[in-house]
Formats: sequence, structure tokens, C-alpha cells
Amino acid sequence: MNFIVGKDIIPHTDYKQLLDYTDDYPVCDHIVSFLNQWYDSSVLTYDFYTSGSTGSPKLIQHSREAMIASAKLTENAFNYVKGDYALLCLPVNFVAGKMMIVRAIVSSLNLIISKVKTNPFEGVLYEGKIDFAPMTPMQFELAKDHAFELLNAVRVVLLGGAPVSNKLKEETQIFDSNIFLGYGMTETLTHVALMKLNGYDRQKYFYGLENISFNKDEHDCLIIDAQHLPNKVITNDIVTLFNESSFMWMGRRDNVINTGGVKVNSDELERELSRHLKENFFISSIKDDVLGSKIVIVLEGSVPSDKVNELNVIFDQLKLKNSKPRKVYGLENFIYTKTGKLDKIAMMKLIESGQYIN
Repeated sequence: MNFIVGKDIIPHTDYKQLLDYTDDYPVCDHIVSFLNQWYDSSVLTYDFYTSGSTGSPKLIQHSREAMIASAKLTENAFNYVKGDYALLCLPVNFVAGKMMIVRAIVSSLNLIISKVKTNPFEGVLYEGKIDFAPMTPMQFELAKDHAFELLNAVRVVLLGGAPVSNKLKEETQIFDSNIFLGYGMTETLTHVALMKLNGYDRQKYFYGLENISFNKDEHDCLIIDAQHLPNKVITNDIVTLFNESSFMWMGRRDNVINTGGVKVNSDELERELSRHLKENFFISSIKDDVLGSKIVIVLEGSVPSDKVNELNVIFDQLKLKNSKPRKVYGLENFIYTKTGKLDKIAMMKLIESGQYIN
């Protein structure tokens, strides 16, 4: 296993040399800190924090054994082998970045270090084939527009950390790369299920990795039973369960809006609208004395009157009368968490305080 920084190759046994690159590649500092722990035999558990996109960040602890088992599941799923090249473009202070380092150690991969920016290839000077590149949908969108050839040369691209719009799913069809969407979370050490997004063998549902089974609770929320984890994980994700190994993600239970007694799943509504809107947007709600909560839509950028009219036409055509937003807001720039998820909580606080632009 080697680290590749710029055009330099650093053997993993000399990983502390990465500190020489922190001015241009700040992620190197986090890599060294993590590896100091990893190679310390007295450290038995590792701390992970959730992204905080749905509330305050939570501390989750995992054992070394669980992390190694998770890394082997990924190796088996994507069939990479010793000496293959993987891209590290995710923050190492969260689970996705840490697990990329563990995968490289477990599978003896060469790990190409980027500057971990919105463009996943920023700082990458390696010119050979990349076999495995996990990234967020936001990073994929930027690379699609600004680094298409580099992205298209990756053998396997794994998207995760945020939902993928129907529009983006369609855009993956032009790629030669095998593009997957992963389902997982900090509690499960990233993905426990995969969906192939492009190609003749693309899929409509998530399928569990080996030794992982699914059930659901009385709220239709997914329950994950994974052999590498000590306990079952009860999620807040509403699913349609087909069998113990496959499901369709419908949305988060805490994203269901009760407006005047009608329950609207904002995640489903966003998926439907993504077929018709080019702008970045999200669905949320604000308190209302009559309805309890009223649905709002937030667009990135200003909201001219013709856009409001366009939205009304779309909702009428889709026969989504009960889901029609009562208000349209615009924000100059959307806010994202460090893991690339929309920070809806932060943005709704701006709107509630009157800091919108339309």
C-alpha cells in the first residue's frame, strides 16, 4: 500500500511523511492522526461523529474488527484487488474518509489523495487508471461538468452521503464507469446496500451486501441486521421492503410533513420535482397556526414571478394539490455540511429570520 500525493509516492510504513504536504493537502494531517491511532494496539474503539444534517452530531463508536469486516465487504462487492488504485476525496474526520483509509490498508490499495474539495479530483496529478472512487453526489455533479474525462475513466464510482435526484440518475447513463449509489450511515460504517445506477444492468432498488439482512418496524422504518455490527440498527428511513435483502428508500420519517392532517413525504416530493426543475431546491415546512405546518420550497438563487407561475403549473400537471408549497423562498447560496449534505436546518433558520433574497 502506498499513498500518492501529487506526483509523489509514499509507502504506508512512512505515513508520517504526509505531514510534509499539509500546506497543500490539509487532509494529510487528519490521515496521520487516524493512522497514529490505527497502529496503536492499545486503541480498541474509534470515535465517529454523524454529519449533523438532521440534528446535533452524535458520537458513534466502532471496534477495529467491525471496521475491518466492513472493508472486506466493500472489497468483495466491487472486486478490487491488491495494488489497485483508489481515490480519497472525502473528509477523514468523518466515517467515509476514515473507512477509505481502512479499505486501503485491508486490501493493500494505493490511495490517491486529493485536496478534498467540491471537485473530487482537485490536487490529483496521478495520470493512471483509478479503480475505485467514492464521492458525494455534489462532488459527482461538479466533476461531471469540469473533469468529465477523469471521472469517466474511473472503473467504479460509489455515490453516497446524500440522496440522488432522478435527473442525476439519468445523467449517469452517458458514463463508461460503473456508477453505484450506496445506502448506509455512520452507525453502519458506511454502505450496507448498493444500487447500480447506470448501464444495461442498472437497478431500481437497493440490494444488501453479503451477511446483511433487512426488516422494518411498525413505522415502516428500516432495521439493519449486519454480522459485523454488535447490534441491529433501527433507522429513521421509511422503506418499501421487498424481501430481507432488497428495499426501496422512500424518505426519512422526520421529513414527513403533517399539513392540515395530510402527511406529505418531502423526500418523495423532491424526487418527483427533480424531473422537472433544473435549479437546486429542497422541500421543507414552517409553522402555521391553521395547518400546523405548511409546505415551502426553497430554491438556490432569486425567485422571479415567472418561476412561481412555473411551479404552480408543474404541481397542477402532477396533480399534487395537497403537496403544493404555500410559499417559495430563494437563498443566494445553499449551505452544505462538511460531508456534502444539504444543511436544511441551517438554511431554514436563515429563512425564519428573514434572510432570503426574494
